[in-house]
Amino acid sequence: MTSQITHLLRYPVKGLAGQQLAETWLEKDQRLAGDRLYAACHTPDTRQEETGWRPKTAFWQVYNSPALAALDCQFSADGTGLQLPAPEKCNKGPAVRQMDLTHTAGRQQLARFLSSFLTSEETSKTGRDNPELQIIRCSEGGFTDVRKPYISIASQASVAQLCGAAGVAADYRRFRMNIWLDGLPAFAELDWVGKRLRLGRAELEIAETVGRCAATHANPHTGQTDCDLVRLSGQLYGHSQLGVYARVISAGMVRPGDQAELL
Repeated sequence: MTSQITHLLRYPVKGLAGQQLAETWLEKDQRLAGDRLYAACHTPDTRQEETGWRPKTAFWQVYNSPALAALDCQFSADGTGLQLPAPEKCNKGPAVRQMDLTHTAGRQQLARFLSSFLTSEETSKTGRDNPELQIIRCSEGGFTDVRKPYISIASQASVAQLCGAAGVAADYRRFRMNIWLDGLPAFAELDWVGKRLRLGRAELEIAETVGRCAATHANPHTGQTDCDLVRLSGQLYGHSQLGVYARVISAGMVRPGDQAELL
């Protein structure tokens, strides 16, 4: 079975928008380079700006702050530079704040921005005023939802079918995956566990399916919760899985347009 890569993304800051990539090198037994390298931790410890992997419950992100889904942001080519709009403008107007996340000052600036953004009446559903947070860097490759160094992959057809049943636009951004494929039947990827997949010049082993969470309920255009895809998936299919995690077993370059071949 063959398909084609349509989108290749990483998320330099966990919970913020993804960065479209023209190409990337997949290294053996590693996450996608630069993916979830930074995160907004809600238990600040200024003595520790870098830490090992932590679970997603340690961070501010879309599942607990859906407004983040619609926050307009642009990353530099290496993913360490970030532009964001002024909090009062949200997604209106050009990005006006530039931050270098490789430096403490840049991470502190982002922390102040997000604290203001999450506090605003229009965007925060947390019930907390002036949320404390700290931008920290992962010393183990990335704050992905699972500790193992996996790449996430999903089919566009799976999104189209589930979102169609929910009556919302089929927007892959709800699901925050690294690699999107076209040309597959809906949910075909769930049957790949234990099999090998060639992507471009890399080869991966499919390790497990991806369980979805409330982050998928946030509309990427509005930052508002507009459906319950987890509940609907359970009703329709008896599970809430969409996409798979894969381990890179042979390194190689991948690009949108490359073929994906199940071996």
